[in-house]
Amino acid sequence: MAETTTEIIVRKAKKPRAPRAPNFQMNEKLKLEELIHANIGILESAQNNAVTNKRKAELWDSIAIKVSALGVAKRSRDDCSVKWGNMKREAKEVRSTEVVERRKTGGGVCQVMATDQQTRIGEIYKNCSSFAGIPGGLDSDEQGNWCTKVFYYLY
Repeated sequence: MAETTTEIIVRKAKKPRAPRAPNFQMNEKLKLEELIHANIGILESAQNNAVTNKRKAELWDSIAIKVSALGVAKRSRDDCSVKWGNMKREAKEVRSTEVVERRKTGGGVCQVMATDQQTRIGEIYKNCSSFAGIPGGLDSDEQGNWCTKVFYYLY
């Protein structure tokens, strides 16, 4: 082992990255919002069987083609789906921040204001409990549920 051997380390050449697609422009976001609003029942359906999933995939492909037709960049169904998820998440964050700010100010001027697009996304999901919260703040269908009765008797 006294001999020294020179090892040649062969490294795999890194694949050159594909050029990054440009950010979504406002006209693409508006088209995406319009197409999703028209098909919200299918895209947000809770059913996950093969037929529904195939229909959702076809619809996302159709949306991607229409958004790509605007000429900014070629968008895939995953690009459009992820972008919509991000837009929805941002709208939820702004909405919850507005509620917190309104409570802080006692009804005064709110420091955080939603954009027009975030407001429209909020309108699309206005009946969704994951977006707007549970009416009354309790997770129950009954008006006189046991939580409110216990609270009433304790205090």
